[in-house]
Amino acid sequence: MNWIYFFVGIGFLTAGYLIYQGIKNGFASKKTNWSGPILPLYVQVWGAFTL
Repeated sequence: MNWIYFFVGIGFLTAGYLIYQGIKNGFASKKTNWSGPILPLYVQVWGAFTL
């Protein structure tokens, strides 16, 4: 049973990493000096993926 939780956790970490890689070079803003997306965009994408 504990192995299931382990693999679910690994799955979430993998999904989070893939989402990060997918939007890392996305829209930039003045807040980040045009170097990449702001933190709320990461939270918004992860929340949408989770729901």
